[in-house]
Amino acid sequence: MPCLEHVDIPRAPTKNRKRYVQAGIGAGGLILVTLLLASLKPAAPSVDREVVSLDGVRRGTMVREVRGPGTLVPEHIRWISALTPARVERIFVQPGIPVKANTVLLELANPDVQIEALDAQRQLTAAEGELVNLRTSLQGARLTQAGVVASTRSLYLQATRDAAVADSLVLLGGLSRNDVTLAHEKASELETRNDIEKQRLDLLTSAVDSQLAVQREQVVRLRAITAFRLSRLSSLQVRPGEEGVLSELNLALGAEWSSVARMIVTKR
Repeated sequence: MPCLEHVDIPRAPTKNRKRYVQAGIGAGGLILVTLLLASLKPAAPSVDREVVSLDGVRRGTMVREVRGPGTLVPEHIRWISALTPARVERIFVQPGIPVKANTVLLELANPDVQIEALDAQRQLTAAEGELVNLRTSLQGARLTQAGVVASTRSLYLQATRDAAVADSLVLLGGLSRNDVTLAHEKASELETRNDIEKQRLDLLTSAVDSQLAVQREQVVRLRAITAFRLSRLSSLQVRPGEEGVLSELNLALGAEWSSVARMIVTKR
């Protein structure tokens, strides 16, 4: 009896399956591109080369000039006042000129202020010289008195030894009672003189300190007076005290500079 065999014949893939594969590949590629674009940083804005200028980076103050209508108001105004009345001798700076803190704006003249400053310096010099002389004389007197004390003590010790010798000799019959008495009286007298001279030395030492303290206070007082009068003298050269621009000056040569401020320095 004949046998029949079943053989599978391969079939060609359908068109629908091919389309699904292509669609999956396309969707995966789209997702990959989207992720790559999301991870990128935003690009810097671009400008035309003609509208920018290139330069190196430097540290410092950046000045920006802005033009526009209105009134320029200063940040700070400093009024300069005179310490003492004086007459204007010279004018070095005119309004509108920038000035430093130590720029001399005006030179004034006041003979009374100059004389007072010279007199204060003379008195201070005399007081300092007197302090030196007083210290020298007092220390010399103290040293002289210390020498007197040392000499008196030496005589007292010698008299004490003589009295002890006299006591020994009187026992041997070689010296009278009267001589022994005189030796003891001399020793007692020198002891008293030694005590007095030591008290004088103590008093002189304390007097040295007190007298020098009084003279030192006088020198300190005169130094303060001299410093004040010298400051008035230096104020005859008028300075702004800070950097700025001289914006107003209502003075002329020969005019009297009073205690009322008449000059303005505007800080830039």
